[in-house]
Amino acid sequence: MSMLPSSFQSVIIPDVDTLSIKSEVLDPITITDNLVVFQLPKTGTLDAGSMIQLAGVCDAGGDGHLFYPIDTGINAFIQSATLKIGNKVLTQTQDHAHLSTMMRKFKTPDERAFKDMPRQGTCGDRFAVNSDARVVYRDMVVDSSGDLTVPEYLKPTSSDSTTPVFSIMLSELFSAFKNQQIPLFAIKDNVYIEIVLNTQDTEVSQIGTVCCRDDATVSNRVKISKPNVKFLYDGLYYSDVKSNATMEQALSPKGLTYLYEDVLETFASVPSGVDNQPQVIEREIALSGKSVRTILVSDKPQGDKTGIQGLYISRDQRKPSTLNLRINDQRMYDRGITSPPRKYDELSFAVGQPLQVPSQLYSYDVDTDSTGTVNQNSFFVGKVEGTQLCPADIPDFIQTGDDVRATSAYAGFDLTKGALNTFDNATVVGVKPILFEKTYDRGTGFDNTARELRIFSSVLKTLTIRDGVAMVSA
Repeated sequence: MSMLPSSFQSVIIPDVDTLSIKSEVLDPITITDNLVVFQLPKTGTLDAGSMIQLAGVCDAGGDGHLFYPIDTGINAFIQSATLKIGNKVLTQTQDHAHLSTMMRKFKTPDERAFKDMPRQGTCGDRFAVNSDARVVYRDMVVDSSGDLTVPEYLKPTSSDSTTPVFSIMLSELFSAFKNQQIPLFAIKDNVYIEIVLNTQDTEVSQIGTVCCRDDATVSNRVKISKPNVKFLYDGLYYSDVKSNATMEQALSPKGLTYLYEDVLETFASVPSGVDNQPQVIEREIALSGKSVRTILVSDKPQGDKTGIQGLYISRDQRKPSTLNLRINDQRMYDRGITSPPRKYDELSFAVGQPLQVPSQLYSYDVDTDSTGTVNQNSFFVGKVEGTQLCPADIPDFIQTGDDVRATSAYAGFDLTKGALNTFDNATVVGVKPILFEKTYDRGTGFDNTARELRIFSSVLKTLTIRDGVAMVSA
């Protein structure tokens, strides 16, 4: 458990008069089209509500035609983010756009719509049923032909002064800030946040990396709006008594110790298989000697994307695959899990709450018959920003066009032990890495292409501040 004083733990503080908050707007010390670096003040305690402010600008003529992926928003700009104390990496988030897209879908639709939509530029978060009894996006503009468009105020422009500005909270950027605060005043070394940016140039193959577009005649280039990149720093300042007690503990031989959560990514590729034959794959997850709480998996055909969600999807096959883990030479399940409802339950256990998207976006189970053949479409069949979604009478439209069904097909494994789900409850992995096992029930065409796996593992680490020097566990 955390050894922090009570005033620095994530609990309700009864004597709020001992706390003041000071907000500062910080400019980056380094900024290019690919990299942003912020240096944090050495005063106060870094609050998880601090925000990274970002915006993008498109080429002239692209105004109103480019839009951020509807499930990802401004997060599409961030490839990776690193928090460093001196030259030590405290926490790092790889493939942030993929991870944030996944984790946002566990929030309630109202939270996503009323908070994330204006703050992060997303709009594919709430759903309704239209007159055809099909599930349809709720927060988009309906034009005269019944097609959907992204609200104009969410789209980037070609001017730094008019383009919409969005923000990402520190707790959304780094999982380490979900449960902890960092007393910057007790650390001697400088603290930095480094953000590696995704870029999108004029090549057609890059569409969907940062922005999608509705018109093939306009440039799809989009870059960071440098004047709008800021760090909105919220510093917490406690009373002298509490701050001095924390400093004394940080300067003591025992030091000040944090237990925090970090996310490690394992990327793996899967080759194409044999038509209509099962394909068994095993991939090692390098977690030897670590305490692991959860494992989340995003899986899709190589390079797969849609015209409205961009690259940030996890697409299931039409015939469900089978999943299992081998941990410390023991299989997690006696038999691998195959049915979509069981996978949905296991994913909910891992995150602690259910995936809050329509069933159509999780698997093809809703639209298949008893043989596993997709024979209908219960999702919207019109156009979204000029992208024709799968018509009702073409089950194999995914082969040649955009089908958004089963694009939230994430998998999850809960590695906490027992009923007491405390923060430090985790599985300790021995010398052997965890083995991820998956059996694809391969079909033909699109169901038998090479695939890419992103495995996000939540592990526990410790940060110790002793005599002002930060030490981070492996």
